[in-house]
Amino acid sequence: MNREEAANIVANIEVIKAFAEGKTIQFNQGAKWADTENVGFTMPNVWYRIKPEPKKVWIRISDHDKGSYVQEASNKVYSSDVVYGPFELKD
Repeated sequence: MNREEAANIVANIEVIKAFAEGKTIQFNQGAKWADTENVGFTMPNVWYRIKPEPKKVWIRISDHDKGSYVQEASNKVYSSDVVYGPFELKD
């Protein structure tokens, strides 16, 4: 191991801890992230991440004078809105 590889391991310490705890680790394949079991952690930390938990959201479709639009529902829902969900967002 050289100093650069050691520095990469230190930069990946949170991911290494998550891997030891059984969390899913992902490897950057350029345009997308893929689950991996083959982790060496000698690559720069931009190549690895802890797989994010899916986020569940409600969406609302609002109909206004300037047209309709879709957005994440909040506590502001109007009588003209239609709310759907929950949907699971995946990264």
